[in-house]
Amino acid sequence: MAPSEWMRGIERTFGLVLGRPLVSEEESGGSTTEATTTKTTTEPVTLAEKVLMTRLAEGTQGEESSLSYLLGCYERCLDEFRRIDGRRSSGSFAGVGGASSPSPAKRDKSPADTADAEEETNALEENLVQLNTLIVSYVGLLLTIPGMFPQTDEQENRGVLQLYDALMSNQIPQRFFVDFAGRFSGEETLAQIIVPVIKELGKSVVNVSPLGDFQKPLNLCTLLLSCKEVALACVRSEDWLPLDRLTTGRSIEYESLLGPFFKVSTLPDIFGNGKPSIRQLLRVPEERDVRAQQEVAVAVRTLRQSMKIVQQSLQELVLSLLRMGGEVREGILSWIARAIEDNAKGRAKMRIDLLKCATHGFFFNLSSVMLNLCGPFMDPLKGYGKAYDKVNVDFVFQGSRLQEAFKEDTRCAASLEEYNKWLGGREKVEGDGGGYPYHFICDCFFMTAKVMHLGFMKSVRDFLDNMKELSRHQHMLRRLQSTQAAWQSGPYRRQTEQQVQQLEAWISEHKEMHLCYECAIQEEGILHQALLYYKLVGSWLFRFVPEDGGGGNADPAASAMEVDAKPPEVFHMLPEFFVDDVAELLLFTARVAERQPRVLQDEDLEAFMTFLVVFTGKPDFVHNPYLRAKMVDVLHHWVPPPNVTHPLVSKMANLFEFHEIGKKSLVANLLKLYVDIEFTGSNTQFYDKFNIRHHIGEMLEYLWSIPVHRANWKALANEQADGFYLKFVNMLVNDAIYLLDEGMKKLPEVRETLEAMDNIDMWNSQPPQEQSEREQQLRQSEDILRQDLLLANVHIDLMEYTTREITKAFLLPEMVERIATMLNYFLRFLVGPERKQLKVRNPEKYGWDPRKMLSQIMKIYMHLAVADEKVEGENFGSSVARDGRSYSHELFLEAQTIAEKYGLLSVNENEYFASFIEKLQSQVAADAKEEEMLGEIPDEFLDPIQYTLMTDPVILPSSKMVMDRSTIQRHLLSDQTDPFNRSKLTPDMLLPEVELKKKIEQWLSDQRTK
Repeated sequence: MAPSEWMRGIERTFGLVLGRPLVSEEESGGSTTEATTTKTTTEPVTLAEKVLMTRLAEGTQGEESSLSYLLGCYERCLDEFRRIDGRRSSGSFAGVGGASSPSPAKRDKSPADTADAEEETNALEENLVQLNTLIVSYVGLLLTIPGMFPQTDEQENRGVLQLYDALMSNQIPQRFFVDFAGRFSGEETLAQIIVPVIKELGKSVVNVSPLGDFQKPLNLCTLLLSCKEVALACVRSEDWLPLDRLTTGRSIEYESLLGPFFKVSTLPDIFGNGKPSIRQLLRVPEERDVRAQQEVAVAVRTLRQSMKIVQQSLQELVLSLLRMGGEVREGILSWIARAIEDNAKGRAKMRIDLLKCATHGFFFNLSSVMLNLCGPFMDPLKGYGKAYDKVNVDFVFQGSRLQEAFKEDTRCAASLEEYNKWLGGREKVEGDGGGYPYHFICDCFFMTAKVMHLGFMKSVRDFLDNMKELSRHQHMLRRLQSTQAAWQSGPYRRQTEQQVQQLEAWISEHKEMHLCYECAIQEEGILHQALLYYKLVGSWLFRFVPEDGGGGNADPAASAMEVDAKPPEVFHMLPEFFVDDVAELLLFTARVAERQPRVLQDEDLEAFMTFLVVFTGKPDFVHNPYLRAKMVDVLHHWVPPPNVTHPLVSKMANLFEFHEIGKKSLVANLLKLYVDIEFTGSNTQFYDKFNIRHHIGEMLEYLWSIPVHRANWKALANEQADGFYLKFVNMLVNDAIYLLDEGMKKLPEVRETLEAMDNIDMWNSQPPQEQSEREQQLRQSEDILRQDLLLANVHIDLMEYTTREITKAFLLPEMVERIATMLNYFLRFLVGPERKQLKVRNPEKYGWDPRKMLSQIMKIYMHLAVADEKVEGENFGSSVARDGRSYSHELFLEAQTIAEKYGLLSVNENEYFASFIEKLQSQVAADAKEEEMLGEIPDEFLDPIQYTLMTDPVILPSSKMVMDRSTIQRHLLSDQTDPFNRSKLTPDMLLPEVELKKKIEQWLSDQRTK
């Protein structure tokens, strides 16, 4: 190799002109501007190192630091490699110092000359490789050994962070870190330099919002960690997971190496979202300000796009680390596990301690990363089989990296005490495929479940809570504004004005928070990924159903519907959130779909429908009735609205009409939950049950309109008329009585206050405080009235349309008297003297339609009377006529008159009702005659509670009391205890009192033959 060629390469690489003797090492601290050599035998790289040291000894020249100079040398060295590549691709081997193409005089070289030239080029290339390594080595020396070369004070203080500065100013070629990591692989120098740089990159984004410059630091971090040697050095560094500094769940965001990059988000945080402020961009405009609303919509799209960039970069970063395998893969999995473990308890609480727990943004971004990792096995057609084979439920209970994170979770069907006892006695079965280390798919599946629970789903729940609070505060503000005239002249004007201002400020702030949430959790891409994941979770849960649920059915979902299907004990012990999060996501997406139909329009909901139908009716699988009620809430949202044309509406209609398991079991499971929700164990169970049953009632009304569901409903009602369906009817009647009674008591209160307010002179004569109190009481009464009537209407509707075709349970001895007295009681309110008190201004405001209700009550009378006649019975008519508290012939005549006047019934219905009135009168006359004939009834023949003649006496085994069967069975429908000593009592425990029954029958016979 000609020395001149190598010298020119050095000149270009080091940016020097070699013109005079090279100074000795002893003189290298002096000032030189040029360098040369008189000894051509000097080793090429040794010569280069002397030149480089001479240049570095001169220190900073102008604005160029020593590091900048070295990085420039590195870039120019790469140019020399490119020159060689260019020569080879063009077939010229003139050397790195030659012309760009062979001259005409040299085109006829011999093969020997060409071989010599190629050998010379190869030697030059080898020298360049060593030169490249030399430059990289001196970068390491410069950054890690202070004072080795002259630098300014500022440069020395920055130390290794000069590399960060160079990164941020785009001075470093992309390949540099590959060579740098290769040179220092396995040495402490690599971590000493790279870890502080990555930490500084993290600091640069820790207080940056999605509107700020987060992308560059995040991309640079990804670039650095894409090199395996760098990643390995970082994972081995104590800064990867600094255990001594991870004192709270929030610490991982600031103290760990990757934490800050996961924090960039639109989701609200106690310390804000960083700079620039996104709140300024999301100022909620006035409703009429169309332009401002459009600007906010654009801002939301912009922020969502920024969040997508953040999440895609994080996904790329984590996936790259995982693909490296070995220690790096274990490092990133351990980092994720630590983030989960440190926040498992805090972020699972209803109210998060924001100072101690990682932010919503951190866990939301981590949720996105985990969903991406699950992508390959979330496809139901391609990936489920792979997932099923690898997902081992033991992960939740023993030997996993997340074992502690699941310990305090609520269980599907077990108390914490039962779970701990079960876990303590659980011994791992050898060879079951479980045990640490678990398969990567297993890690991903369960870590994603926990991250989603603490992250995405927690954000969803807080978003919904914020919506409720917003609604409540807006309601309070509207109330104050509507009564402004009253309080402005009162003694509390100043306090009330201050309250209004505080409410307006609170509402404005939380509307902005609402939009911050919307930017993240309503983005269609992540919702789609979440739906895919939870579809997999639901399908996995079904695999716990025994292959034969008791009915010989091998299909898991169908097996779950079998009456005797029982979950294995391990299902009892699963964390409840596996089921709850599926239902919560479906409920959330159903709400979002009301404004963004595309969220559900293209999703396959068949598996979700199976999940909802099965678990709604399975308390053995899911003990929590509120969770099963949440599933009904999902189905309630899915019910297609009437008279609306849209692909999503058609999709939902088809789902309810054609889903196989839904057709067979949905009605039965809704009715079952209606009964089960009576006792929830909550201190608000009395009020909760009405709201839940309201949704069930509306669902049932829709299903009644679908022939297949109606047919199944009728079959169930007939088969279970004296069993389960009777319980349902009893609770339906109880609810209707309570709700209507409460509503009719509130109507006069509301009427009285409204009339008082209409009398302006008298109203103004009252003290302002009394006016305010009465207005507040009126608003509360109106709210209660509206709620009671809304719920009551659903129950009366249900009785009206079902009794057209289902009557058997209503006419049983233990129920017929109850339904008769209910109808009579409300008929008296609707057409009796009390009805004047039920008139209010704007009744539709409260959902009060007395004419409609009267027509429904009259139709229920007729439906049951017709059914009773068909079986040649007299139970219903006699029960109506024997109601001594409410029955009145005049009331029935008045009802008929009103119905005819307002056209509430058809001609045929009016005629039948008239004949029914006549039959009732005949029954009254017959009963009077019977009573006169019987005379005084012996006490032993009287029911001890109703004081009526017993027809089927039975003995209560515990108290030994004797009661009429219909009376005690009616009691047992609501309370399965002996009414005399509260001991347990069920219908099958009743003992017929045969002898007493014979005595009663004989006595009746004797009385009638007198």
